[in-house]
Amino acid sequence: MIACWVGLVEGRVRRDQAHAWAAQWSEAQDIHIHDPLVRSALLRLHGFDMTYVSAQGKVMRHGGQGEFVYSITDIASALEQRHQDCAAFDSDPADFLAGKREAARAYRRNQGEV
Repeated sequence: MIACWVGLVEGRVRRDQAHAWAAQWSEAQDIHIHDPLVRSALLRLHGFDMTYVSAQGKVMRHGGQGEFVYSITDIASALEQRHQDCAAFDSDPADFLAGKREAARAYRRNQGEV
């Protein structure tokens, strides 16, 4: 997974290739990935091919013509964040997951959902 992500950042892997590679697991109905960091990383790789369909940036799709939603800089930053998340998880899994849950709740509160 990391080799695919690094290849994408370095230009050795195209976005559609990373999408297809991750889709084996992220789109599969009969595969359940229990590790939250692996599941999250696969979903990120699966989505790095997203392009804007509309000029207003409100409609997106996988691949095709249009401006990419994520720049290569965004993808590289996400990879660095993943490395940091893995280190934090390895240090204290329960605390890491509690922090992520709280961040999700705070986001929902800010969006007026809770």
